[in-house]
Amino acid sequence: MLDRECDVDVNDVIYLDQYINNILDKIYSNNIICRLLYYDEPDALTQPDLEDNTVLFTDLDNRRIYPMVYTTENMGTPKSMLYIDVVNASLNNNNVYFKDVIVEITVLSHLSLWELTSESGSHCSLRINRLVHELNNLFNRQTIFGVGSLVFNYLQKVYVDRSFSGYKMCFETKDFSLNG
Repeated sequence: MLDRECDVDVNDVIYLDQYINNILDKIYSNNIICRLLYYDEPDALTQPDLEDNTVLFTDLDNRRIYPMVYTTENMGTPKSMLYIDVVNASLNNNNVYFKDVIVEITVLSHLSLWELTSESGSHCSLRINRLVHELNNLFNRQTIFGVGSLVFNYLQKVYVDRSFSGYKMCFETKDFSLNG
């Protein structure tokens, strides 16, 4: 988690750390996402839930979730990662109680980790596709406190290098009080 003890009046500013923390809380609530990120084995879905999902962010030696734009510095060993970035936050001209927010989540995985297997050892899906699916279910048309109701905007393929690739997912807030 980002430091929640900072002396900032969240009512007076667009408080990006609050947005990131609320998004992290939502991700930590999904054990499938956490297992897919934490376990590098092909049978990650059959592994036990983590005792504390926040280790994906707080364990600096084994970090898998980053509150920033992705960087190749974190890609030394085969693993799967999420990068969360609030790329835009502005006041809505039509509704003073609403902020327009764009959140990008970049999902990356080492190519050797893409294939997932079932308990029997047969292929069941691709890790990166399952992460995208779970994230979409978690965030699309769901309300995040402080951020608003997010709506899926686009999915874009990301090629980092010969070893890592994935997708960038973009979600935007939607003010459902307006027609349209």
